[in-house]
Amino acid sequence: MSEQEPEFNAQFFEQFLDDYFAEAEEHLRSLRRNILDLEDSLSTDRKFKKNTLDELFRSFHTLKGISAMAGVSAAEAMAHSMESYLRLLREDQAQLSEDGLSALIRGTQKIAEIVAARRENSEIPPIVDETRLLDLIVSRAGRSDRLAENSEFHEAPQRSPRYLFTFVSAPELAERNVNVNTVRERLQTIGTIIKSSPTVRDDGKVAFEFIVETNTDESEFEQWAEDGIEYDLAEAEDVLEDEVVYDGPTAGAGRQGLTGSSSVVRVELSRLDGLMVMLGDLVVCRSKLEELLRQIGDSVPSELSSSLEETNRSIERQLRSLRDGVMRTRMSPIGEVFERLEFAVRELARDSGKKVRLEIAGENTEIDKMLVEKVLDPLLHLVRNAVSHGIELPAERLAKNKPEQGTIRLHAATIGETIVLEVADDGAGIDVRKVAA
Repeated sequence: MSEQEPEFNAQFFEQFLDDYFAEAEEHLRSLRRNILDLEDSLSTDRKFKKNTLDELFRSFHTLKGISAMAGVSAAEAMAHSMESYLRLLREDQAQLSEDGLSALIRGTQKIAEIVAARRENSEIPPIVDETRLLDLIVSRAGRSDRLAENSEFHEAPQRSPRYLFTFVSAPELAERNVNVNTVRERLQTIGTIIKSSPTVRDDGKVAFEFIVETNTDESEFEQWAEDGIEYDLAEAEDVLEDEVVYDGPTAGAGRQGLTGSSSVVRVELSRLDGLMVMLGDLVVCRSKLEELLRQIGDSVPSELSSSLEETNRSIERQLRSLRDGVMRTRMSPIGEVFERLEFAVRELARDSGKKVRLEIAGENTEIDKMLVEKVLDPLLHLVRNAVSHGIELPAERLAKNKPEQGTIRLHAATIGETIVLEVADDGAGIDVRKVAA
């Protein structure tokens, strides 16, 4: 058993990272949508909805927590800085500004870059410029003074005891369905999880540490030892004092993070590819069965022959349904790509001093998940060219009797078994003479 445990824990941690990457992508999609809502509110001078800030805060808070557990410290720090600024906005201690919106956009893109770098095991990009910008914005709002006041205020009230719980995963525990998910859920029932992080011990085992604030009697914790859970009073240095657990309307979902219960099961595309291969083999086998039935012909009683034919047709229908089901599982709406492009267009337009809006159609068109990442870069390149070289500056457009805001149109449609993606803009167009020269 001891020889298997290091391998077991390595596999366990890899699966844990896969969950982290998938959940991080979900929160990044949510962040892009909600930040665009904030920008629309700012540009139209209308007050944004409070739940938009709540959703943003929840996503950054959860990203901070799951990044800490996955050991992606740069993403944790970046999300923490974003969360601090959003806390000011939520508490009406600061007003949303163009600089603040730009900081949220840049910070979100930086987290996406960090997660991508960690997934590819490449160098993690620095976050100095982004965090410095956020620190400047926060300090302008008088955050430094409030931090000092809040620190003195929070030291005065007496907190509930804080405990350090340590869970060490093991094969025999996994067989009893005792894992980091169930342990985290158990700890959430007794109090508030203040901090969580994984560590890899010298013996190769993965240990998950949780700081929990609770009034539960210690006698209840003693029986958890058989489930691989140890506990002790937390030392002051174990707790990140500026950690604030979000207790808004969707707190449950936010605190659960990547270890929470869900009706969604994430499946690697390679496994779906394996299912498609097996389906292909089954289709071949059914074809052979059909050929054998033809060869048998009249050599068997008609009643038996009819029964075999009906069974064959039933297998064919079931295989077709199974194939369609697996294919649907692989599909993803192109809107996921369009959202990223919309986010990029807003930043490009802001940097270039141009006014651009993105017009989207057919966002519910579904494509194979494998193609999502492959079409993103070409589409992003086309959109960047449209902003940089196609759309004119506002003054130029007005001189040409055009609206000062340019339009880039993204359209997706299904034609037969083909997906057609179109990118168009109402800019200056292509100078044919220059191209010919």
